[in-house]
Amino acid sequence: MGLTLDYTWPPGHKLFAADADKCFVDIYRETPMKFLWHVVVLAAFVVAMALAQDAPKKVTKVEALNAAVTKVQPDYPNMAKQLKIHGVVELEVVVTETGSVGKVQILSGNPVLTAPAAQAVKLWKFKPFMEDGKAVPVLAPISLDFKL
Repeated sequence: MGLTLDYTWPPGHKLFAADADKCFVDIYRETPMKFLWHVVVLAAFVVAMALAQDAPKKVTKVEALNAAVTKVQPDYPNMAKQLKIHGVVELEVVVTETGSVGKVQILSGNPVLTAPAAQAVKLWKFKPFMEDGKAVPVLAPISLDFKL
């Protein structure tokens, strides 16, 4: 995951250049305000680099379903059955390095169905996702269809 930034100010003077592996900084001070601006931009870039490196890799729905080893089916709530509520619940899950579900975010679906869907997916197990021979966390979309 490469994040690259070249920041030049004033024109023709490169303040810093960075990518995911290194950061070159050359503070050029003309006035205190310009110096402060440079510091703010540099701080924002450092935060962006840290966030980009910590973000889980995104996988497709098909990749996620193919890697699922254990799929727990959600309980269909009695109230939903009585009211004939059905539909799809869209979730986004973080699969940890060990293949367990770390976090579940509900993206869409009927509120009566979303809680059972999230509870069931938390029990799913996945084959670990590998990148460069190392298990990595991933962000995976999951859809559960509630049918009567």
